[in-house]
Amino acid sequence: MKKISVQNVVFSKTNTWSEIMDIFIRIAKENPTQAEAVFDKYVEFLSYKYPDKNKQQIVKDASANIGYLVGYYNVETRNLLYSVYKMVSHPMFGRNY
Repeated sequence: MKKISVQNVVFSKTNTWSEIMDIFIRIAKENPTQAEAVFDKYVEFLSYKYPDKNKQQIVKDASANIGYLVGYYNVETRNLLYSVYKMVSHPMFGRNY
């Protein structure tokens, strides 16, 4: 399998949450220096999907979306994602669970 990079990441309205998380996990494992760029690409996708929301709300929503889903993963994966994606936290519990 080809190493993932921000250039070949595509978010679309047909992505499942599992596919979105697979992208974030693969970047965290294979190319962590591009984590912020991938998060920004996700924010850009959400901006097109929800044009009535401002950028600040989109960033907050993106962080909450990914942070919420991180809670479904094991401790090792959760710690990896939180260490790489500093901007992400669970919307209710933050990073302390």
